[in-house]
Amino acid sequence: MQALKGIVIFMGLMIITVMVLIVYGMVQKGSDPDFSFFGDDAPLTLSSTPSTGGFDRTQLGLPATSRILSTTAAEGRLILNIDSDADNQIDLVILLDLETGQVVGRVGIKP
Repeated sequence: MQALKGIVIFMGLMIITVMVLIVYGMVQKGSDPDFSFFGDDAPLTLSSTPSTGGFDRTQLGLPATSRILSTTAAEGRLILNIDSDADNQIDLVILLDLETGQVVGRVGIKP
């Protein structure tokens, strides 16, 4: 009976310890996204050179004041909703082919 009582106390302490470590890790990760308990996690880096096909860089020829308001990817295409005059309204929609990076089409929107 004493052995069983010792095992239950030990398991309870282990559960509490693990819970404290999980909360500590969540707090640290919230303040520092690169935090790792073990320190051997390699940060995810994006290569500027595509590894298999694809495209590297596409120039859209937009004014410097332009902003991308939203993006949507579907069926091998990327749809960019652009605000070209800083009024937080979509003025231009650009459709890109995700494999080649070529502009498939542009649609101007006038309110």
